Amino acid sequence: MELGLCAPVDQAREAREAGFDYLECRWRDFAAEAPASVQFLRGMLT
Repeated sequence: MELGLCAPVDQAREAREAGFDYLECRWRDFAAEAPASVQFLRGMLT
């Protein structure tokens, strides 16, 4: 699965230094690609 919306893993440290929430962005990428059942669980958690 391609996660093209966020910085690559090798740029994660630079992203954090810039104040960018890398893990949250990866989660958003995942949720965008995930089946509806996972999106439903995401809605329950947020």
